[in-house]
Amino acid sequence: MELKKIFFILLFCIAFITVFFCFLHRRCSQGHQVHSLCPSMTIQEVVALFPASVDAINKQKKRALQGALQAVTKITSVKSQDRTFENAVRAFDTILRDLKPLRGVLYTLINLHSDKKLREHALGAIIEIKKFMIDTIWANKGLYNAIKSYASNNAKRENLTAIQKYVLQEMLDDFERSGLGLPDKDFVQVKKLKKELVALRAQYKENMRADERCILVKESQLSGLDKQFIDTLGMSEGSLRKVGIDRPTYARVMKYCDNRAVRERLYKERVNRAYPQNDSVLKSIIAKRDQFARLLGYNSFAQFDCDRQMLNSPEKVEHFIESLHMFAQKKAQKELALFISKLKDDVILMQDGKLFPWDVKYIRTLYRKKCFDIDESKLYYLTIDQAVDAMIYICKKFFNLELSYLLDQSLWHKDVKVLQVKRLPDNTVIGYIFLDLLYRKGKYPGARHIRLLSGLLQKDSCVAPAAGTIVTNFSHFLQIKDVKTLFHEFGHALHSILSSTSNPLFYAMYTKSDFHEMPSQLIALFALEPEILRLFKHYKTKEALSKKAIKNIVKLPTINSGLFVLGQLYGSGLSLDMFKAGAHKDPKRIVKCNYEKYLMPLVYVSDNHMYTSFIYFMGYKAKYYSYIWSRVLALDVWGKIKKHGVLHSQVCKKYVAEILSKGGSVDPEVLLKNFLGRALNNKAFIKYYDLN
Repeated sequence: MELKKIFFILLFCIAFITVFFCFLHRRCSQGHQVHSLCPSMTIQEVVALFPASVDAINKQKKRALQGALQAVTKITSVKSQDRTFENAVRAFDTILRDLKPLRGVLYTLINLHSDKKLREHALGAIIEIKKFMIDTIWANKGLYNAIKSYASNNAKRENLTAIQKYVLQEMLDDFERSGLGLPDKDFVQVKKLKKELVALRAQYKENMRADERCILVKESQLSGLDKQFIDTLGMSEGSLRKVGIDRPTYARVMKYCDNRAVRERLYKERVNRAYPQNDSVLKSIIAKRDQFARLLGYNSFAQFDCDRQMLNSPEKVEHFIESLHMFAQKKAQKELALFISKLKDDVILMQDGKLFPWDVKYIRTLYRKKCFDIDESKLYYLTIDQAVDAMIYICKKFFNLELSYLLDQSLWHKDVKVLQVKRLPDNTVIGYIFLDLLYRKGKYPGARHIRLLSGLLQKDSCVAPAAGTIVTNFSHFLQIKDVKTLFHEFGHALHSILSSTSNPLFYAMYTKSDFHEMPSQLIALFALEPEILRLFKHYKTKEALSKKAIKNIVKLPTINSGLFVLGQLYGSGLSLDMFKAGAHKDPKRIVKCNYEKYLMPLVYVSDNHMYTSFIYFMGYKAKYYSYIWSRVLALDVWGKIKKHGVLHSQVCKKYVAEILSKGGSVDPEVLLKNFLGRALNNKAFIKYYDLN
């Protein structure tokens, strides 16, 4: 009898275990279908997300929008008394999660694919998706009322965590910033403006991308540039070299070309990129953003844009800018005096003692070479592979991650490579990083990280690998500045991969915008660390950097730091002023006023329409200050990391746990205070750039 009882107990246990594992398998399988939940997702499945034809784009778009519409209907159909955090807030969050992969894929095609027809169709699809988001999600009063009703009633009876309460409040604020609290007449106008702005932003970016202007020069006029670089430049029918305004070419010519006339011509082309096409586009954007903000009760778009940031008003931003202005201005004046005294034969000044803008990079390069023994033409021959290998080294030592190449992936271009990211010591795959690093015609002109997949934490701990694309426009060889740029974009990718929030609305980099750049600014700081610099060798001679060279490179942030910080303040003031009160602005006048205020050591050239290609007007809008502000934050955090050693894994664990893993689900000031153990300050920033 006892044996029979034991037999039935064993049988029951086996049945229970079988059902349990089937349930887990089913949950993961369901997650796999939406590309967000299951850890078994392979690189082949990630690659398969990229549509290879117009028809494939249409099918993916249709499937995603239908799924989102069904989910919205499900949320709004729940009775008020039955609403919970799960079927209201998390269900809404899931809609955003499921739309993000397609948006990331489309942005990749728009910015990087060589097929013009596919790019144009992807652009049309992203505009349609954004309009759908406006109409069906952020302008959906039924959806807003469902979330608001839950917040006013059942949420008060549920035992919500602090993070859940924060998420709920932020969600309601997002709805209201979309106009859902307005009278119907104003709400209709807000919707219309948002759709028009989507199209205008896309047009501004496309006009920038399409402008491939160049100057034609004799090869003899390119003295100072090495033959290998000159040979990469195109030729005209008249056997003249084509010197383009793309970032790698422009930076190289402005640093090394001895011919001032060539530098002047190229500078003037660069500051007129997408002019006059984007002149009217930007003016329309300014007017519509101003109208949008006023409908929502703000006195300017700048006030609206700053409202939910760490620096939450234009007045606080201006105070921050001015807190650094005098430091930077005094340092810049000292630097100009040094240029004049050390490089008398190479410095040509206006009568009022100002430098011409096309001479700045050239003179700075000469100054570094003569006074600090930093020959940037030699440092240029660091390869992309060395820079990526250095990042792999940092990831292993500091983050306890293993990055390795996955070969033979069929992607949008033959130059694209893929890194698989594993967490050590359990070797769990937690992410994929696509690397599209080389310049080519028609590609997105700058550097950026494009998010593809979010590795969100689920209740059953089933998490998919995150995925994203790092975009730069390098030649095969890099300068230290380029390495910093690459590390910066890696910082965005790592923030995405190491986030472990359960709410898509606050995943990884979906933080307050003026905190968004902090983790990437921090990773860029590794590029000037001696332990990293010792990894680099000349691609031909295999010669490592000498101790003296490394010592001098570490000093780079203090050389010409005044001009650097003034440049950041110039962009900050420019973007804020462009979107202050008033629908009708003269962008050229705003450029001139900010240039003469912040870049006072430099000559202002009247033929300057740089506002037609200042891409940050589209993304950061009034908040370009975020770059210099987040650098202040990053250096404050870096100071604590340096105390323990820059590759110390224990301090890294705290950094990941207290900051990266939280994404945007906790206020950044709280995150930083928890890590630092004190309030923020700018002392580390002032010291790092020697601004005292």
